[in-house]
Amino acid sequence: LLDTIADPSFRAAARNASIRPGTTWTEQHCGTNALGTVAQIGQALTVHGGEHFFARHGTLTCTAAPIFGPQGRVVGVLDASSHCGSRQPHTQALVGMAATQVETGLFRLHHGADVIVAFHNRGEYLRTLSAGLLALDPDGTVLGANPQARFLLQGLPALPGRHFDDLFRTRFSALMT
Repeated sequence: LLDTIADPSFRAAARNASIRPGTTWTEQHCGTNALGTVAQIGQALTVHGGEHFFARHGTLTCTAAPIFGPQGRVVGVLDASSHCGSRQPHTQALVGMAATQVETGLFRLHHGADVIVAFHNRGEYLRTLSAGLLALDPDGTVLGANPQARFLLQGLPALPGRHFDDLFRTRFSALMT
């Protein structure tokens, strides 16, 4: 665990549950828990109360989402933990959106010197977390794709080394003029 931010009403419970910087939450050390399980499987999930391996965490609800780096590997996990009684059904969506925001920032930072093309089948979503992002070299060769791009281009060859023209009807040269 690298950092925590806690509401004053949850701070003592977080400390008692070892939710503090420097602790290890892998499944190997702590059994089933949101942080460790998400890091292992690469998918968002919620671990509620008694679903935790250790009984001392049975009063917690923990919702976590993976953060994927520019190469598509899990580079971190974002977690929101609370008392079971404070559980909110929309927390997983909010944690997922926050993780996507971090992923987008990492992608843009990593590809800062490259051409980045945002796309979506609906124009109003081009400036949202739903937009696909492709990083391209000046000739139109794909250098990377964010998770949304891979989702939107399901079945198409959006792999590094392929060309923009293999994916879209618009020619890359026309896009750059």
